[in-house]
Amino acid sequence: MAPMNAPNDEVAARAVLQQWCAAFEAADASAIAALYCTDAVMFGTTTQQALVGRAAVQAYFAAAFAALGLRRLELSQVTMQAWSQDTWVVGALDALHPLPSGPALRGRLSLVLRREASGWQIAHFHRSALPG
Repeated sequence: MAPMNAPNDEVAARAVLQQWCAAFEAADASAIAALYCTDAVMFGTTTQQALVGRAAVQAYFAAAFAALGLRRLELSQVTMQAWSQDTWVVGALDALHPLPSGPALRGRLSLVLRREASGWQIAHFHRSALPG
């Protein structure tokens, strides 16, 4: 195992976040789902209960993209914390900008990344709208 906080682990963990953002902006639910662990847990902005597994994640985002259309995603205040050799916690504020224009939907984003045999994947995801 690599030592905790190894620079290459942070780079790899950040790459997962960048891939997630790119897949979101491309409205590619399949690419997003591929970034999740097979047993991932997700609380989406509009979910009433936890979603479990890649198929549920893919269905959620497919429905969200159909309802929202394409959006530009902007992250700010991104934090990355290594909680163990195999776990990173990511937090950020986000702004989802409709294309071509319109008011942004602002929220909070939290992810737990877990080292799998295939690399870093999303084990837990939560997004909620910012109050007010």
